[in-house]
Amino acid sequence: MPIRASSLPSPRLVLGALGLAACGPTEGPGSATPTDEAPCALLAEDHAPPADEAGLDDLMRQVQAAFHPDLAGVSVALQSMDSDQDFFAANLDLSTAGEAGPDRDYLVRYGLRVLEDPPPYAATGAILMHELQHVSDYVAMDTEELADFAIWYASGDISEYERATDEVVLEAGCAEGLKAYRLWLYGQVDDETEAQKRVDYYTPEEIDAWVAASG
Repeated sequence: MPIRASSLPSPRLVLGALGLAACGPTEGPGSATPTDEAPCALLAEDHAPPADEAGLDDLMRQVQAAFHPDLAGVSVALQSMDSDQDFFAANLDLSTAGEAGPDRDYLVRYGLRVLEDPPPYAATGAILMHELQHVSDYVAMDTEELADFAIWYASGDISEYERATDEVVLEAGCAEGLKAYRLWLYGQVDDETEAQKRVDYYTPEEIDAWVAASG
């Protein structure tokens, strides 16, 4: 989530104060209420991973329609990026930063390795849900709030916010997909990057523990 930033309160408090939404304007990350049409049902199907950007875009649109109806009419485009350590990220088109949240243009960026050595289909869908949650959060912020959030995120103290975003995916029933993505990710990055990602995001072991505690 690479709008990045200091001295703001904890992510949950920041997001709660801003009224950010998982699927509406008054709920914060982790509070989404999945519908019967949540994308995890389609992610459970045995599909091959997207082989090109068109397939990746089609999967993102399915996830968006099923779980993020709040983003209907919001411009969200895929864009490739060249990175050996980061493979999915949600960005704002800075040329539209001064617009109202729903009128800005947003990007979900993906590393080229996602297509060259793809994670499983369910894993790709789960991480797309995570990134679209970030977009939903950005939409709910006005320009000043978004700038403050970017400054805070660049401080690097992101784990509570990112883990709350993971919980949106877990609460939708997509734990296996998110776990599969993290396992794939750890096989792609160096040891230092893996160690940091284990701090900032739910690990496979923590996902299993979350599911057990929730069941």
